[in-house]
Amino acid sequence: MQALIKNPLLSQARCISTNALNSSNVKVVTSTSNNIILNLATEEYLFEKSKVLHPMLFLWRNDKTIVIGKHQNPWKECRIKEMEHDGINLARRKSGGGAVYQDLGNTCFSFLDPLDESSGSSDFKEYNIDVLIEALKSLGATKAEKSGRNDIVIEGKKVSGSAYKFNPGSRILHHGTMLINLDKSAANKYLSPNLAKLKSKGVDSVKSRIVNLVEIDSTITHERFCEALTKAYKNKHKDKLVEELALNEDELHKIPEIEEIYNETSTWQWRFGNTPTFSYSLERRFDWGMVEVCLAVENAKIMNGKVFSDCLFPAFIDTLNKILEKPEVDHTMKGWEKIVEKMKEWIASNEMYGNFLRDVTSLVHEHI
Repeated sequence: MQALIKNPLLSQARCISTNALNSSNVKVVTSTSNNIILNLATEEYLFEKSKVLHPMLFLWRNDKTIVIGKHQNPWKECRIKEMEHDGINLARRKSGGGAVYQDLGNTCFSFLDPLDESSGSSDFKEYNIDVLIEALKSLGATKAEKSGRNDIVIEGKKVSGSAYKFNPGSRILHHGTMLINLDKSAANKYLSPNLAKLKSKGVDSVKSRIVNLVEIDSTITHERFCEALTKAYKNKHKDKLVEELALNEDELHKIPEIEEIYNETSTWQWRFGNTPTFSYSLERRFDWGMVEVCLAVENAKIMNGKVFSDCLFPAFIDTLNKILEKPEVDHTMKGWEKIVEKMKEWIASNEMYGNFLRDVTSLVHEHI
């Protein structure tokens, strides 16, 4: 017989301990936080550090954010300037894959399953995809079907993508997203800048046609999808005790292992500094000449650069190139300002060179 334990009211929520998460029941765990970095830290804790002895479904969603893979270059994948202006978060996963845009119209799911010697990852992949498709069909998306290794499509358009992590003898993590009412225009606005001549050793994202569930039925919401998925999950675990837990932000921060991961992955160094080596050139014609600025970046620092120009005042270009030989400043506007300050010391009161420098800085500013 299947038992249901109702979600506690947040006003009366008890402090969720590691014992609650590790109890010997099948679980549906929901995060009420919309903080992408905290939710990713919670998922990592559940998969890497907790003692998951029985199947678990973790449901969550995030405020406006770009999530990049472990080995991706944010300056290639994202329009950093627009993101900062609009308050869009940037998070870096510890797993691979491409860059994706998420907002409150995107539901995240994580299936965690313990493994024994007789079970394999393929069993759980099929099992969980079946749960997702059952949930979709219960919401009226009757044409939902599996596509390729990881996706679910509706009439050829992607509505869900998944990835997997597998530890033999331990557990498997099958996680992904379901598009409920994602702002598609935002994805186009913040992803894939046209950064001229950028060369990177990182992983590029793959674009595909997508569809929101609200395009199938305008009444579908995050809450309705979570209810449908929870019901389908229970159907797969009938005759077992299924416990539901709602975790709020304060409760998540009180788990030391989650807080440790959160502190690590929320830093600038993790999100930007772990970028693979890359180089790029920026080119523009000003009224005083054509300028091409080439920068080489390693560990999110400008390690060297070179400026090419047909400017009739070579002393300006020569001096800037001398400073760019080994600047070792952060690949940010604050880092570039350190280069500007050194140039200003040389320029002194030369108004013409000051104008040249402002033009070059405006070019760099558009892309950092």
